[in-house]
Amino acid sequence: MTYRKSNVNKKAGGFTLIESLVALVILSTIFAVTWEWFGVAATATKKIERNLILPDAFESFLTHLSQQKLEEVREGSYSQRGLEFAWKASIKRISTEEYIRRQPAWVVALFTIEVKVIAENESQMTNFSFDYLHQWRDKNYIDDRFFPNES
Repeated sequence: MTYRKSNVNKKAGGFTLIESLVALVILSTIFAVTWEWFGVAATATKKIERNLILPDAFESFLTHLSQQKLEEVREGSYSQRGLEFAWKASIKRISTEEYIRRQPAWVVALFTIEVKVIAENESQMTNFSFDYLHQWRDKNYIDDRFFPNES
């Protein structure tokens, strides 16, 4: 028995041009969506990291503020861990303007502190204000215990 080759056209084993283009479009769409997802994840990670360091940086800022002479300095800035705290203090209430002073040797003042937190990329992260109590020795106070009574 002899076999003959038939003249039937056999299809090649590859893809057609249209099938290749469709596959390329599908793969590029998947890649673009995945790339966008990674971009969003990276941005969110940076924001989360900044928000996690904010409480510690704020504690350091409060320590810095407690060392300031608010009777002389009413504004400034403090940098900590990539964040800058720009602050301004204004007197809300002060003991020298009260009718009765319980501690005449000390000036006690209640300040309103306004703070802007700026991230290292120069974008404003947040702003807030709070009341802050500060005291210092009164330069005009004279202790009369050291002077003899005139009576």
